Amino acid sequence: MGRPSVWAVIPSLAITPGKTFFGLDKQEAHCFTIDKRLHRFFEDPFFSGVLGLSEYRKQADVVFLIGERPFPAKLRRIDQDRSRTRTRKPGELPHRTVYQFQWNNSDDTIHAIREMFEHSYQQVLSGNNKHTERTVFHHVGENIFLIRKSEINSDLLGTEID
Repeated sequence: MGRPSVWAVIPSLAITPGKTFFGLDKQEAHCFTIDKRLHRFFEDPFFSGVLGLSEYRKQADVVFLIGERPFPAKLRRIDQDRSRTRTRKPGELPHRTVYQFQWNNSDDTIHAIREMFEHSYQQVLSGNNKHTERTVFHHVGENIFLIRKSEINSDLLGTEID
């Protein structure tokens, strides 16, 4: 028997999809901002190298596995200097880096996500952002993320990262 394989992956992330996720916002964004507790993984030299992100390369192609089929998306690193604020003085807010998944340029990905999350899409479309459906992203290696459906309080709460 061969030796088992073990590989490093980024921890899973569960979100409640809303307007921006479904492109129902003013900008039709089809994206979401990744929780800051995961930033250290995207900034880790190993994972940023695998994903192809750097201080100079701020966007990388990723693959979403939806229903066992691959769909294209982007992982973006956004450096916000926050110097042009509306309500605060420039410099009052610190510089920050955020990471986003985005798929607004892929009609196939948009339709696959909308189909998989039809119930929550209809709920958000009707103005209900308090629905119970969750979208879970599992990093399975390289630049591939498996997307699955879950319900609030059925995620693996005992293994959450603080």
